Amino acid sequence: MPKDILKILLKKLDELYVLGYFKSTDDYELIINTINALNTLILNTLDVVEVVRCKDCKYFTPQPDTIEACCDLTYSRALPNDYCSYAERRKSE
Repeated sequence: MPKDILKILLKKLDELYVLGYFKSTDDYELIINTINALNTLILNTLDVVEVVRCKDCKYFTPQPDTIEACCDLTYSRALPNDYCSYAERRKSE
């Protein structure tokens, strides 16, 4: 679950708890624990990598007077928001 959705869901559950929606504290804690367990399970099973956009890549060379640029690794044209599997983040100066 994205963190924002999780925060909203937990906040709403707190509001319902205060309003007496749950019959007991055990019901409330069971739901909270289930949500946290699902969140952990989902986060641990995602197979994601950070995308490095061309504009942040060390191989990106902007061309004068155009939005296009040249990739110094693949020698292809690239737009600033493009990305590829070869990208390497440029070191901060």
